[in-house]
Amino acid sequence: MQAPRIPSFFKIPKSKLFDYKPRYYNQRKEELEQLKKEGKRRKGLFFNRKKQKSAAGNRSKRIIFIIIALLLLAYLILS
Repeated sequence: MQAPRIPSFFKIPKSKLFDYKPRYYNQRKEELEQLKKEGKRRKGLFFNRKKQKSAAGNRSKRIIFIIIALLLLAYLILS
């Protein structure tokens, strides 16, 4: 059992706690993580290229549609 504490006007400093986490170097784990990052990067580049190609096709279709709409509008206004 702990003795009851007497109220005090002064703060008593508590002992400091240290958070020590040992570090270990695992070369195999580092290599696996590097390969995973490289694979994700390659996969991302592949899908980005695919998206860019489809986006370029959509842009050209949209421009053609706008040109046709403007030509029809001009024809209706001028006739």
